[in-house]
Amino acid sequence: MHKRAILACKSPHDTQSLLGLVSRRFNHASYPQDQRIPSSKTRLAVSRKAYDKVKKDTLKIINRAMFQPPDFNDTPTLRGKEKTLAAILKVNSPGDRKSLEQEAFENVESDEDEELGGTDDSDASYPPATFIETRRSLITGHGVILGEQFVERRKKYITLMNTGEVWDPGRQDVLFAFPNFIPLDLAERCGLERSAVTPIQTNARVEVLRRLRDMERKAEVTHNIVSLKSVNIYQQLKSPDPDAWNTVTLPEVARLISSKPDEMTHFGVHKYVMSNSIYFVADQSYQTNRIINVRPQSHIQNINQIKKWMRIPDGPIQSFAAKVKEITPKNQQTQDATRAELPSYAPATHVWTDTDRAILKFLHNSLRQTRTNQSDPYSLGLSYILKQIAPGKPVESSDLYETLVNIGALAPWQDLACLDPAIALDIEPQPTSSWIQKQEAIATKGFASMAPSETESPPGPEDFHRTDPLEPVRHDFGDLPVFVIDDASAQELDDGLSIERIPSEPDNFWVHVHVADPASLIPPTHILAKEASTHTISIYLTHRTWPLFPKTLMSHPTLGLSLGRKTDKSPLRVLTFSGKVDASGQLLDYKVRAGIINNVNVITYDQVNEIIGHSTDLSWYPFGRKIPSRLKSANLPDSYVKDLLNLQEVARRLMTKRYKDGIILAAKNVAFLEPIVGPPPEIFGPVYEPKTFRGFPTFQYSVMTASDQDSGSQLMVAESMKLACRIASRFCTEHNLPAMRRFSDPLSVSFSGDIQDILDMRTPNCIVPLHRILDRIQSPAKSGYSMEPRAHYPLGVADGEGYTRVTSPLRRYIDLVVHWQIHHALLGSKASKPSPPFNAEEIWAITKTASAHEQGISIMERVHLRFWHLMFIKRWAQEHGNFDTPNAPLGNLKVFTLSVVNANYRTGGFQVQVDCPYLGIYGMLENPNPDLPCGSEVEVRIRDIVLGPRPQVYFIPKN
Repeated sequence: MHKRAILACKSPHDTQSLLGLVSRRFNHASYPQDQRIPSSKTRLAVSRKAYDKVKKDTLKIINRAMFQPPDFNDTPTLRGKEKTLAAILKVNSPGDRKSLEQEAFENVESDEDEELGGTDDSDASYPPATFIETRRSLITGHGVILGEQFVERRKKYITLMNTGEVWDPGRQDVLFAFPNFIPLDLAERCGLERSAVTPIQTNARVEVLRRLRDMERKAEVTHNIVSLKSVNIYQQLKSPDPDAWNTVTLPEVARLISSKPDEMTHFGVHKYVMSNSIYFVADQSYQTNRIINVRPQSHIQNINQIKKWMRIPDGPIQSFAAKVKEITPKNQQTQDATRAELPSYAPATHVWTDTDRAILKFLHNSLRQTRTNQSDPYSLGLSYILKQIAPGKPVESSDLYETLVNIGALAPWQDLACLDPAIALDIEPQPTSSWIQKQEAIATKGFASMAPSETESPPGPEDFHRTDPLEPVRHDFGDLPVFVIDDASAQELDDGLSIERIPSEPDNFWVHVHVADPASLIPPTHILAKEASTHTISIYLTHRTWPLFPKTLMSHPTLGLSLGRKTDKSPLRVLTFSGKVDASGQLLDYKVRAGIINNVNVITYDQVNEIIGHSTDLSWYPFGRKIPSRLKSANLPDSYVKDLLNLQEVARRLMTKRYKDGIILAAKNVAFLEPIVGPPPEIFGPVYEPKTFRGFPTFQYSVMTASDQDSGSQLMVAESMKLACRIASRFCTEHNLPAMRRFSDPLSVSFSGDIQDILDMRTPNCIVPLHRILDRIQSPAKSGYSMEPRAHYPLGVADGEGYTRVTSPLRRYIDLVVHWQIHHALLGSKASKPSPPFNAEEIWAITKTASAHEQGISIMERVHLRFWHLMFIKRWAQEHGNFDTPNAPLGNLKVFTLSVVNANYRTGGFQVQVDCPYLGIYGMLENPNPDLPCGSEVEVRIRDIVLGPRPQVYFIPKN
């Protein structure tokens, strides 16, 4: 800022001091002698004309400063470098016209989640005045956030970039940030418009650009220093196993560069990591967990080997391509001829050479969903190989998957999402998995450690509790019936329900939610607990499951943790969350107790629906029903039937209370695939031995509305679980236990008319079809974890009560952590330590890690389901003619647009994401009317279904 402006802001009435600066602005000796004005004290002089001009400008500054607030820091004048930056702003902010770089950034697909649900508050969130680095599809930029807005229900940051343009990156585009980079008032003076519209905005943006460019120079220097010091950093970080990935964090890498790294060092290390993707891959949740996956040494050697072979005109790649061209037609013919057969495989007649296997390894390793904000070291080699296989054909995203299936290097039913190394799932076939065998051995050793011993020794990391820690305080529920309600195939049965009538209060009930108690067996320090903290949750996919704990723990004959799965009839240990509910659905009282249950009744959802008079099948089957009803009646005593009816009544009360409170839930139809004949379990993952595959697994495809899914026995169980989680939060608050809570804000909805319009659309369980109100949703509900008992709007949980997950400790590590905390409170003075196992900081660290991992798994599960749904539809179409056979399931489809129509930068056309309620899937509508508003209904047909790492269905307008 100009010295006169600074002084004017501080002392606007001190004109004498201000005018005294005038003479010092000039090199008076440069004027001719006859133009100088003599001074009484010195020989300093300037021309009269120049002096009068400066005096006039100074008086203007004085007058302006007299009407500005004391903290005003703007300058209305620009000089030198500032004028250059202002010119850059003028060139790069020409209204609606965007630079080619900005257009490329906006039109390239980002890593933002395609689902239209809420935003997780545990994600990184950046306030105005924050310096950010953005990355998308090799386009890297730096900017300062000026504000935020929601575009198509996704948060966008209004950012002044180093080019002078204003961009709108999303949260997944921001890879690094410095909060409070500039004063907040300076960011506010920049305005939120695309171009500066006032001199104040222009000058503020000039100042921000100046600071941005200074920051970039410092960052460049730091990056160069880090690069020089990181010559051997990969050798220090790689896994000792040349075929294994390793995991480190950004702070850990920074400490290898500097003993006391500051934020600028972290930024330099971040830039080094992101620019060296052949060695380092940013984790799916890198923005929050700062985890870096270190590529295996054998993978790097393989990539470099392929690069060398690409320079050989008639080398191993050309030989491999020739072999692929020969194998493909034979395998395609076999697969087409055996479509109706059960899935099987046999050795093939061709032979893979060592160089062929190296190329196959390269192709298999590249078959993963890459992030768009980091370069892919496989892309060049992959494109080269595929072009050798199919010269002249443009390379598409699905070509790699189809090529590997056609040559038998991948089973035609192989799911791709679960192969992503970032998820770190065990991909060995289940019957021979070394990891499963290791886990089972640990569990077996743990049970052996419980045997009586003549000598007492401290428990080790593989030892279970020798006795029940809560035995002195357990409440025996006697012969009270407990109903464990789940699918027939479920193995990890976490919870059971029971109900007690109150003779003196005929309108009130005690509902007891009995939850399995693994904390009574597994201490927090056990090796299985440590493993569970890494995997965080059980994973259930269409063709395979990955349980959080070994099966031995679930089904041990005397100490099995899964409710109702023990082979003997000994009592089961549980934690019981009891709530007293009145006729209006109010929670009047609660209890949390360590319990023992004896009368356990395992029963399916359909069996309960039959008992309570609810429909056992509310689905529709677009491709026909293949599985007849397998319902076997439960034949329960009348008193048990009465208990289930009372549980249904309590669930109805709780749901009705939320309805009266005006809760609005937006949801879409859900598609299900039920396996009839699954894939062979001994074939999983990449296939390196020559194989020929025949047949295919068979499934039943069904669709259900979200409202019907949350009804009957499903509603009974869901409402009871919600009640238990509310009770757990109250208990933790009462006993001052550090615990994480889930919270969720309401949808931000723009009501063009009366809110009653939307309230009237709701089903009895508060659900509105998503496509009917999508055009009114301004932003999704923000949700996440908190240490405080915040409100959970969709569940009707009030602020101050909170919602703590405790009902799935066999399937979710966070629930088990809360169980350990509750154990300590229940023991009271009998606890071995004065404080609970985890303090608030440790709980929050566990929560952040688990939340980031759960987000990655959630994305993987959605990609998995999309893959299987679309693969089923594509195969059905191939077997029945094509996608638009008249009067067929795919011949009369309607979709609803989920946003306004957007331009497709790659194709030059228009597209919009759509919901197809009849099939229960999302897709992309190509070439729609560009003026279609959000929520429009369009008759369509399927143009194509593309499988691969990013499966997609493409619709086109029918007429």
